[in-house]
Amino acid sequence: MCNPAGHALAFKTLTPASLYHFLVHGEIVTVLAAMEKAISSPQYQNLISWLAEARANRAWSMRDLAERLDVPHSFIQNVENLDRRLDVYEYAVYCRALGVNPSAGLRFFAEPVQNKK
Repeated sequence: MCNPAGHALAFKTLTPASLYHFLVHGEIVTVLAAMEKAISSPQYQNLISWLAEARANRAWSMRDLAERLDVPHSFIQNVENLDRRLDVYEYAVYCRALGVNPSAGLRFFAEPVQNKK
């Protein structure tokens, strides 16, 4: 399928594997999209473990960190239990409160997956 300008159109087949089909120059190209939710990825779990370890190394309770961030302690608990995902801004603020460099945590996404748990 092409639009009037002749550009390829994409359509999704509803399958468990999340296959996407693109019609390009009259041929169908199939792409498997296997991106998982960030919060369930081993890389994200390792990142949060690293943050929890940084908190523990300072001998801070979840309440101590929550006070520094001016959030309820349940926020820290939900983050560390992987019930709540940090967005980029929250991650940077969280790192600053812990005294760690936010870019240091990005190594978990650049390296091959090695689950710490």
